[in-house]
Amino acid sequence: MNHDQAPTGLSPQAVSPQTVATDGGHHQQSPAAGDLSPAIETVITRMRPSDRDAVQQLWDDRFGFDPETSPTWLSAAVDPNNTAGIFVGRSPSTGVEGFICLDLTDGTWTEDYCSNHLSLTEADTYLTVHMLAVAEQSERQGIGRRLLAHAINVAESAGATGIAATLWHHPGRDARSLCKQAGFDTVATVSEFYDDRPECPECTNECSCTASVVYKPVDHSKRVKDGSLR
Repeated sequence: MNHDQAPTGLSPQAVSPQTVATDGGHHQQSPAAGDLSPAIETVITRMRPSDRDAVQQLWDDRFGFDPETSPTWLSAAVDPNNTAGIFVGRSPSTGVEGFICLDLTDGTWTEDYCSNHLSLTEADTYLTVHMLAVAEQSERQGIGRRLLAHAINVAESAGATGIAATLWHHPGRDARSLCKQAGFDTVATVSEFYDDRPECPECTNECSCTASVVYKPVDHSKRVKDGSLR
């Protein structure tokens, strides 16, 4: 997934898009479709300050360098006063293998993030998946599936009404299958969704990539442990 946008609680200055599951700002998309085998060694933890360089490198490798969005997100992720959070999948043998950017937002903000393709209740809380990325060498090991499952746990624990994401249509960075398996519905498919992205790793000029807006209502009958965003 991928959608370029700054996390809430930070300056409203627009940062380039591209996530979903999405990067945050306008739109960013993510890889990790079709995870099959479980990532036995990999554990999901909050991003630590010591993870910053590895997460930045993975962000750049999968979605292209963005001088504003990724540094803003990485700073927010280690700020206890910010609503945004980044969780990483880490292995003791290979280090950070993937990450997911999450933010708890109100209905108005989430609708705007998804280019007004959702009809949400303004006062309700929603979890927005800004980006989900898995290292190319770690794909198809269940890491993307586990990161997305953790996001669903966070939404349930936070009492969120639903989860929204924007998904980039591109081989190797397309999380549509992964999200469908997790119960997300496609709400809209939009061509040239990332037209304001400053650098697209797939387009040589102005970005013409397509993205889908997906949404999953939260089932609060399934409360889980350890689903705190903070």
